[in-house]
Amino acid sequence: MSREITALSTPPSTAPSRSEDARTVSMPRVDILEKSDGYVLVADMPGVPEKSLEIQLDGDRLMIFGELSDDRVHGSELTYGEFRPGAYRRTFAISAEIDREKINASLAHGVLRLSLPRKAALQPRRIDVTSR
Repeated sequence: MSREITALSTPPSTAPSRSEDARTVSMPRVDILEKSDGYVLVADMPGVPEKSLEIQLDGDRLMIFGELSDDRVHGSELTYGEFRPGAYRRTFAISAEIDREKINASLAHGVLRLSLPRKAALQPRRIDVTSR
């Protein structure tokens, strides 16, 4: 993993309490892709609607929270089940090289994409050579 973005375990402050232990809390799978101008973090968030997704930046910590609700039909009886409603939690440490003001996120088809650009002064650039 790069030194600009480091995956951390879920911090204790976001771990489920004893009253929540009937619900599943999991860490979404992620890929971190490096580009010339920064990084793209791709997280698997199946079934999590945009309104139930929260992304926070606190100092050098980038935190992703998502809730997956139980959409079963009320009054129905479950005859077989593998679906588990619950929450997603994931925390990353990001370096000072990431431009915090330009981080953006999008969600499509259960995939969260976070763009984490490097500060402009740190991005590679081409220097043109002129003849005299």
